[in-house]
Amino acid sequence: MSKWICIISVLFGQLLLVQSPEKISSDSLLSFSYSQLLKEYKKEKDSSQRTLYLLAYLHKAKYNQDSKKIIAGYKNLLHNAPENHRLSYADSMVITAEKSRDSVLLATAYLTKGVVFYRKTMYSRALEYYLKADDLATSAEVSPYLRYKITYSIAHIKQYLGDYQEALVLFNSCLEFYMDNHPRAYLNTLHSVALCHSNLGNYSLSNDFCQLGLESGLEIANHTMDPYFILLQGVNTYHLQSYHQAIDTLCAILPEIEKKEDFANVTSAKVHIGLSLWKLDRFDEAILYFQDMDRTFSLKNYINPQFLEAYKLLIEYYNKENDQQRQNFYSQRLITADSVIHNKYKELSSTVYKEYNLAKLQNEKNALHQRSTRIQLYSFLWKLLVVFLVGYSMWRWYQQKRSDKQYHLPEKIRPRSEKYYDQNVPSDTRETILYNLKKFEKEKEYLDDINLSSLALKLNTNSKYLSIIIKDTYDKTFTSYINDLKVDELERILRTKKHVRHYNYANLTELLNFGSISRFTRAFKSRTGMTVQGYIEQMEKTERS
Repeated sequence: MSKWICIISVLFGQLLLVQSPEKISSDSLLSFSYSQLLKEYKKEKDSSQRTLYLLAYLHKAKYNQDSKKIIAGYKNLLHNAPENHRLSYADSMVITAEKSRDSVLLATAYLTKGVVFYRKTMYSRALEYYLKADDLATSAEVSPYLRYKITYSIAHIKQYLGDYQEALVLFNSCLEFYMDNHPRAYLNTLHSVALCHSNLGNYSLSNDFCQLGLESGLEIANHTMDPYFILLQGVNTYHLQSYHQAIDTLCAILPEIEKKEDFANVTSAKVHIGLSLWKLDRFDEAILYFQDMDRTFSLKNYINPQFLEAYKLLIEYYNKENDQQRQNFYSQRLITADSVIHNKYKELSSTVYKEYNLAKLQNEKNALHQRSTRIQLYSFLWKLLVVFLVGYSMWRWYQQKRSDKQYHLPEKIRPRSEKYYDQNVPSDTRETILYNLKKFEKEKEYLDDINLSSLALKLNTNSKYLSIIIKDTYDKTFTSYINDLKVDELERILRTKKHVRHYNYANLTELLNFGSISRFTRAFKSRTGMTVQGYIEQMEKTERS
């Protein structure tokens, strides 16, 4: 009896932690600011003490009746909580947001709850809340960041459904937005783009995006996504038929994925290790990984269409082993898995089409009508302005003619202002350097490995003078000047040599002699305002029209 009393006491304590966290916060912590509490939370190593800072944050927000901070408090606790408690915090976020009647807060709460469902592989429920968030984002003035987070989440559902081209369009739009100001979101989106390309069979291009992600993570000292980029590289390597390398890559990274308790990606890694082993005729080893996949399906009800091949190989294996019982067992499991996938896809596809695609089409139709109305109004106002300007000009001309005749005033000519040049560089030196720079550009020597010092030496001048003249003439730093020349050259090549459009990022980086893929993509975006892929698509679209 005492044993049961002890168990019930522990469970009741846990329930209090989830449902009434504000009662546990200490008064001493409540004197801290919100930023101090989060700072102390990040510094603290002990998990129970870390939770205490988050509870204090929530208690403080509730005491101040600050809905935005209360929702942030629940969200902090959600990210710190075990998987089975997260939905409770998401529910609390939604309830608080509904009470606040703030559309932006409610859209945020809906999106968070959708993400919780998505991570539990409850995709229909996830989509339900993504669409609620999207509906609010369409009508309310939400931040661009939140709007793109919703787009990113819906793109994941499309990717799960196998609509990889449509998902890729959505992910690319997010990539453009996240590139400059949101490094972690940029890394996540890079991985999603790479995954889409992998699913489309573009394995080398997918690996390019993975490499770009690893380089970008290194530059910003954020390695959170590294295991996922490496995992995808391993999967791509399997599809490129380098089975030994695929096994080495996937086995090396598997412990890192397991630490994150990410069962979906752990299963993906194991399935592809098994498939690689099977290709190498190591059937007995492969079967163990396929059986791990089946256990995950039993425990989590998680299955991916790409995993069905593993069930077929299990059936084939036990057929050769004359094990009728297991052959029948896995045949039934294959039917069950296929049925689960079919039902999920059918429900999701219908919802996406009816509630998202049709809604977007209607919004586009309404926007088109509004644009048409605005164009008609602007056309009328433009014509009115033209009539007024013509009339005013004629009146001014008539008045000027009368004035000239009456007073014979000569017309004044104002001198044009000259561009400012740094006077520290002698004029003859400037002319010589400019002449040599034009020759340097004409001969495309910027495609060589060159820096400011080496170019100055080549042009028989010093680095200071060369830097000043480039700044005066082009209003650019030396690095920007060289990068822009390279990008301009690539634009010429893409127009005249269509086969280059199919080069991957690594090939283009080497062609232009950029130091790294990330440096190349940033330079191209800075010069053109577009990604390489987007630029090529726009070029081909223009050529077709």
